[in-house]
Amino acid sequence: MNTTERSLLESKFKRHRIKYNITNNSITIGQAQIDYVSLFGLAILPNSIALILLLYIIFDDYAFVDRIPFKIIFIIIGLFAVGISQAYRLLTNQKINGSIKTLSNGVLKIDHKDFKGTFDKRNTQKIGYTLDYFEEEEIFQGSLFLLDNEDIMHPLLGFYDEEERYMHNDLQWYLVFFEKQLRLNH
Repeated sequence: MNTTERSLLESKFKRHRIKYNITNNSITIGQAQIDYVSLFGLAILPNSIALILLLYIIFDDYAFVDRIPFKIIFIIIGLFAVGISQAYRLLTNQKINGSIKTLSNGVLKIDHKDFKGTFDKRNTQKIGYTLDYFEEEEIFQGSLFLLDNEDIMHPLLGFYDEEERYMHNDLQWYLVFFEKQLRLNH
């Protein structure tokens, strides 16, 4: 890997908060770094506010319930929706990036708590990706995967961004990078 490719790879890992370690002929990709600002600000805080408002409405005074504008109820539902969907997105991202992947000399080793495997051009069909859009948060989530010869998908990377073109470009770049590293000639 040349220095330009290496610095580009490092910048993409940093931007997507993915832990990594690059040595002369080996790349180790670890767990995604937890984005505490997103976790607190977009998952925990909205759910907490919604829960406090809901408990206040329920336990304060039943006469007050008759005077609650429907806007408050919609705000509570909206806060729960945002908080739950953000928590789901963060957990999904953590699950996808929850394994250690090591690329070295045309071989990819995946070490996950439920699975350990080694892949090269002989037992890999392709590298692919999915791109999903979450309307509630107006955000895109991308996942890069390896499809083995038994048609089993193994997640490699997962990340999110607000811009579809950046997601598509990054996923395409990672796809070509992994294909090149595994020496897949399709």
